[in-house]
Amino acid sequence: MNHNGIRLFVLTTVLLAISCGSNIGNHMSTFRQRLAPIIVGAELADLPAQAEGLYDSYEIIHFVDTETDILPPRTYAQFKRDGKIVFETDLNETENNKIMNIYIFDPAITYKGIGVGTPISQILKTEAKLFMTGSYSSCFFDAFFQLDDICFLFDYFNGKSFSKTGQSRIIDLEFEGITEFPLAVPDFQHDAVISKIFLK
Repeated sequence: MNHNGIRLFVLTTVLLAISCGSNIGNHMSTFRQRLAPIIVGAELADLPAQAEGLYDSYEIIHFVDTETDILPPRTYAQFKRDGKIVFETDLNETENNKIMNIYIFDPAITYKGIGVGTPISQILKTEAKLFMTGSYSSCFFDAFFQLDDICFLFDYFNGKSFSKTGQSRIIDLEFEGITEFPLAVPDFQHDAVISKIFLK
């Protein structure tokens, strides 16, 4: 079973219930301006083919789970710069491919100094809160940090990110819904980092 696909399913069915990026404060407004023209609510057809400093190409991808038939179909736009994926946005096909959310993979784009590649030990020093949902011992699990209304995701499949101490704290737990569950630096591996930013 594709772990990344399962994670996407959890995000789109549970985690999107929270307000990742829906509250526009001063920091949020400035952060969103850096992403323009990739704006939640914009129609993909209105975006330029290229945006200097952001992307030089994009394509629409239609995903169908032919492997397990568990995951729902997904239509999204994938933006690249110099051949590397920098953004992905889920699209609402019934509304002229409107952008529903934004995944940021570009380490140059940060929020309050936190971005892709930032050590988790650093985000633990901020006011960010750690949330979990599902069961770590199953595929239907997710964990993410939220700072203000920005979500920061990290990889935890195949023993990544969580240390043995951290795994022992959550292995037998079942998180119903989205639950705040604070962990500390010893609960993460020393090289654990943020892998993407998410907002809607």
